[in-house]
Amino acid sequence: MLPWGYKRAFICCALLFLLGTVFQLLWGGIPPRLLQYPWSAVAALVYTYGLVLIFTLSDRFPRLRRLYDRYASVASVVSFTALCVLFGLVPQVPDGKGVVAALGWTDMRSSWAFNFLALYLMTGIGISAVSGLLHLKSGRLASTLSHVAVYLVLAGSFFGSGDKVEALVTAERGQPVAVGEDEAGALVELPFMLVLNDFTIEEYPVTGPVDTVRMEDGRVVTMPPRFPKRYLSDVTLRTGKGERKVDISVNHPVRQGPWRIYQYGYDMSQGKESRYSELLCVKDGWYPVIAAGLWLLLAAGILMFLTAGGRRKKEDLPR
Repeated sequence: MLPWGYKRAFICCALLFLLGTVFQLLWGGIPPRLLQYPWSAVAALVYTYGLVLIFTLSDRFPRLRRLYDRYASVASVVSFTALCVLFGLVPQVPDGKGVVAALGWTDMRSSWAFNFLALYLMTGIGISAVSGLLHLKSGRLASTLSHVAVYLVLAGSFFGSGDKVEALVTAERGQPVAVGEDEAGALVELPFMLVLNDFTIEEYPVTGPVDTVRMEDGRVVTMPPRFPKRYLSDVTLRTGKGERKVDISVNHPVRQGPWRIYQYGYDMSQGKESRYSELLCVKDGWYPVIAAGLWLLLAAGILMFLTAGGRRKKEDLPR
């Protein structure tokens, strides 16, 4: 049987899920642009101050510790992970129809239940980070850095979601384009212009069996299977300050100010002969916050690795 502390924490998660479902049925999903700069930054600062206030008042009001004790930590992580798995099994279609869509399961970003549980998880991690910073000890430095790092990543993603702009650009060879479309199909003007010079697909060396194909003139041709290695768009990027040639490929985006340009797709029916390339332009003003959290998480992992040996040696010493 689980201790009452775990039961209480899981009941809290269940109630948050049910409350979010009720909100979803009554008012629909959360508007994607609910919080935008500067109000998103104000909300983040007020929320962080609230976490500090909760921690400082927890000695006077012990029940506040239920937001960040070990029971809440375990329950929030398990519940949020289970919800992510659930959403992962459901196709994410923002304009979906039916009962599943009405419950908000087809668009996790606008789901009240998903955001409520994310907020609960972020609250516990944030207060733990505040506790670690206010009572910093050398032996718990790595743990404190981990909490701060995860809090920065979650807070940057949560409060910065309304400021994120994504525009899908279809760039045809030799045709300048400075307009993309967002998820809703609305036009998004870009502060730069893209010109596709060339699109190529690099393939792995030919290996394995061959396929036999009969051509229209009756000839039989053997065609070995080819597997793409890299999709590459040769693009001229024009701004008010001039222009530069860049190569954009999968997992290797190009940065232009606050924008990042990713290789997204192409005409698959034409393959390497595709006359256009799909480029995803993303502007995320909260990216530095998330990046700082990821670097801190890496530093915490390195610190844990370096100090693990020292702790083991102390534990092995005779008493």
